[in-house]
Amino acid sequence: NQSSKKALDLLLNLMDWSQIQTGLIKYNPEYFDINIVAEEANALLAVNAEQKTILISNNIAKETRVYADKIMISAILRNLISNAIKYTKPNGLITLASTQLQHEVILSVKDNGIGISKEESDKLFKIDGVSSRPGTQKEKGTGLGLILCKEFIEKNGGKIWAESIVD
Repeated sequence: NQSSKKALDLLLNLMDWSQIQTGLIKYNPEYFDINIVAEEANALLAVNAEQKTILISNNIAKETRVYADKIMISAILRNLISNAIKYTKPNGLITLASTQLQHEVILSVKDNGIGISKEESDKLFKIDGVSSRPGTQKEKGTGLGLILCKEFIEKNGGKIWAESIVD
C-alpha cells in the first residue's frame, strides 16, 4: 500500500511538473478564500497526520482572499503539509498561518519536525539538487514536490523559502 502511494505521488508530481514545463498547465487566476483551500488540503491529509498523532492547526484567517491559480495553490499546500507530516515526529504539531501585507499574503507551514541543515536547505528548490531523505518513520519521498511548489509559486508571482533549525 505504501509503495503504491509513493508511486502515485511520484507519477502525479512528474505529470504536473512536465505539464508546467511544456506549457500544458495554464495559469488560471481567480479570487478565492485561501483558508478554504487549506482546510481541503488538511482534510485530504488528515489520515496521514492521525497515523502519527500529529495535530494540524489552521490559523489562516477566515476570508483571506487571494488572486491566484486555485489548483496550483491547492497542490502547493498539499505538498507542503505532506512534507511537514513526513518530517514531524509522532505527537507533533503543524501550524498553517497567514500574514496579510498590503498587496500580498504570506502563507507559512510550520512544523516542529527534525529540521534540515543550511546546506540541504539551499538545494530544496533546485532541480539539480533533487534528493529525498527518509521521514521520521522511514517515509520515502520523490524529491520533486518542492520543485513543483517552486514552479507553481513562481507562476503565481510569489516566492518560496525554508527556514529551519536542525533537531
